[in-house]
Amino acid sequence: MNDKRLLYLLSKFQDSACSEVELQELEQWYTQLNTGNQSISDSHAAGFSTEMLAQFRSSLQNRSKVVPFYQKSFFRIAAASVVFVLGTVAYLIFPNTGKQDALVKNNTTQQKDIASPKISKATITLANGQTVLLDSIGNGILAKQGAVSLVKSADGQIVYTGTSTSPVYNTLFNPRGSKVISLTLNDGTIVWLNSESSLRYPVAFVGNQRRVEITGEAYFEVAKDETKKFIVESNGVSTEVLGTHFNVNTYENEHDVKITLLEGAVKVRKGLTTSILKPGQQAEVNADIKVTSKVDIDAVMSWKNGFFHFANTSIPELMKQIARWYDIEIVYKSGVPQRQFGGEISREASLSEVLKILNKSKVKCRLEDSKLIIE
Repeated sequence: MNDKRLLYLLSKFQDSACSEVELQELEQWYTQLNTGNQSISDSHAAGFSTEMLAQFRSSLQNRSKVVPFYQKSFFRIAAASVVFVLGTVAYLIFPNTGKQDALVKNNTTQQKDIASPKISKATITLANGQTVLLDSIGNGILAKQGAVSLVKSADGQIVYTGTSTSPVYNTLFNPRGSKVISLTLNDGTIVWLNSESSLRYPVAFVGNQRRVEITGEAYFEVAKDETKKFIVESNGVSTEVLGTHFNVNTYENEHDVKITLLEGAVKVRKGLTTSILKPGQQAEVNADIKVTSKVDIDAVMSWKNGFFHFANTSIPELMKQIARWYDIEIVYKSGVPQRQFGGEISREASLSEVLKILNKSKVKCRLEDSKLIIE
């Protein structure tokens, strides 16, 4: 199994999303890992500790026939470590030659560092102005607004239940330096919100439309209801659906509003101009609507799936993502370096590990307090 396939399967395993066939494929890899029939590439082998490999060997010898390998607690730890090691590899793409140099994780420790977000700092502002801190509050009913309850379930999910005859609005805000937050709306629609993003929505949908507003970036899995269109408003652009999966990127420091369709169909509207998207297409909306086919869905959805994904990505584009995730300011001391990147970096990596990759690729940078200085 190649490293890219392994990373994909272990990422799905962490999310409990593997099919039976994929679990069997992982089990086969695990069984063969230390029998000489399977190996880890040299660039990644250094990331596996002696203790981890010993755990693999011990479990392989003692594994019960009754309990599948993927239910054993040690494998969850090992799988997470493998994903982290593979995920911190990136590649520098030189603009003119296309030459790629592999960059591997350096284990030296920097004096200053910023860890990746470990908690969500998201808040919900209720209709009466009260603010609810989602990560620091216990489970159960967080607020009552008429007949509608805002609930935090035992597994940490945020859900609205109940009905209403008049629109009452709440706002979910996820700041910089915060983990991705998800919310289940009253109709069953699930929304994932990236850092530095907000979602304004009614606690219960009233009438023949389901309308919400976003800033920043959000991914929607819209519950189907053919009697009520679901409409996302974002910076003068509306996206209309009945039930589908799509991503909306409307960060203020991006040039365009980008709507990417994963499943179903959406209608994108800007003024009097409209366009219908098919799965795998992206609409870039500025003065008009430009539709692009064969979009790199992995790149679009990487923020939700726990990765920075780069494909011919320039330094400014890369730095925007890093600034939002680690809540830092970017300062270009001597102009913007002309580099392009490809590959993936785990969002679990600390900032120092990301900087090591950049420095290896001849992008000299250093951290001063909360400022990242690009030489």
